[in-house]
Amino acid sequence: MLRCRPFLLSIVCLWSLVPAAGFADGPEAGRRRDASEEGQQPFQRTVHVSSLNSPTAVFTVPRRKRLVIEFFSAEAFVPPGETVSRFFISTQNPALPPGNVDFTHYVGPSSHGPSFGQEVFLASQSLRMYVKAGDELVLSATGDGTGGAFLSVSGYLLDVR
Repeated sequence: MLRCRPFLLSIVCLWSLVPAAGFADGPEAGRRRDASEEGQQPFQRTVHVSSLNSPTAVFTVPRRKRLVIEFFSAEAFVPPGETVSRFFISTQNPALPPGNVDFTHYVGPSSHGPSFGQEVFLASQSLRMYVKAGDELVLSATGDGTGGAFLSVSGYLLDVR
């Protein structure tokens, strides 16, 4: 046992000289660095639409940026007997007339029954969607209902040259 101590001590000393991979030095010491964070700015947005079937532009991507959407969630309320058929996340060139979308992801809702006298429809979806500089991110809930919805997205903005 006595002969092992110097050996273990030398291993511990050598291990302490090895820099911790993925950690910053200096004032950022202790903060874990992630290569995927380089040039990324977190993005999240929630919008309330007071009526279904009314696409809403929620964000215009600034110059030299690209918006990457990674997650969508929604909650819609309609009167009993009415339904929500789908939620959509689209990209649109604002120079074109409304409704002329470039790309759309459709997310199907699931009914969660009545709550406080209204039918509740929920959706959540992990996805990958890119919105280029100058384009708008458009969200909407569609159906035969007359209720409203909360629509949320999260992702990040990337620097683009």
